[in-house]
Amino acid sequence: MALFPLRLASGEDAAPAAPLAPPRPAAPQAAPTTDPLLIGVFPLAGTPVIDADTIRLADGRSVRVRGIDAEETFKRARHREAAARDFAAYAREMRGDSPRPVKFGTPMGEAASDELRRLLAGVTSVRLERDAVGDRDEDAFGRLLAHIVVERPEGNLLVAEALVRGGWAPYFVKYGRSLRFDARFVAAQDAARVAGVGIWGREGPAHYFDYPERMAWWEERARQMDRWRAVANRPGHVTLGTTDADDRLTALVGHTATVFGSLERILPDEDSPRQIVFLAHRRGRGFPMVVFDPEVWSAIDLAALTSRFVTVRGTVTLYRDRPQIVVTDPAQVAFP
Repeated sequence: MALFPLRLASGEDAAPAAPLAPPRPAAPQAAPTTDPLLIGVFPLAGTPVIDADTIRLADGRSVRVRGIDAEETFKRARHREAAARDFAAYAREMRGDSPRPVKFGTPMGEAASDELRRLLAGVTSVRLERDAVGDRDEDAFGRLLAHIVVERPEGNLLVAEALVRGGWAPYFVKYGRSLRFDARFVAAQDAARVAGVGIWGREGPAHYFDYPERMAWWEERARQMDRWRAVANRPGHVTLGTTDADDRLTALVGHTATVFGSLERILPDEDSPRQIVFLAHRRGRGFPMVVFDPEVWSAIDLAALTSRFVTVRGTVTLYRDRPQIVVTDPAQVAFP
């Protein structure tokens, strides 16, 4: 069985949150806080913008902006040249035979990065905030996940909201709607669509052609997350990647659990019929779902596994001190 490569993207339905807190002075390091939603106030690197949804702090860490998924910048000169010659042909080539939309460099990705540079011009520090208490603070690449707030005398700027309102990026719900800012992000996106700016317009930098398909896929996953959030706090339920997931898994060893997550990778065992599915959890340490029986494996919907959230229900066991679930019945694997 071949490995299934994923194109990771780089993660929301609730009432709008209260206004952002009043400005506070920049600090050379994270500001002490008792607010569980505040990660801290951090100085920026001298050249902070990596791309339109990723910035770098002075301590070298990267931050993935919550709430958006901007188009990519060009990483190769030949891609830039191909896009300049015939963007439609270039986009088709980059998509290839993928059943789902993929990410690739575009002129819009470059322009959106420039817009973020404009927003951060003269800014020396930013406030990083969580979307929810206990939510994951890192993505699969080890980047901090945070809402980025620029503190200004005239009013604080929520970076993702500004980029969505300008049509520089869509509201990203592939990993769930924002629990704090969903209403604001939706309103910003509606305004950009009505104005026909950026990715919603026909003028300006060339951009992805498949936003209707791309966003329908994200919405399908967001609804899965909505359904899971309604039951996530029940006993025996574990959301992978959250801050308390390891403790909950350890406490459930020997007991039945329902684990919720998304595919990180599939690792076939060349010397046996065993298949190991790693669900995204910690950087470099996915949660193993192990299947020994080829008939059970063949009954699992791999297309859904590679594109949707999944729940795995079974007894939590330890293998080399690592929690896992062994799947002996395809009914243990579901796509809520």
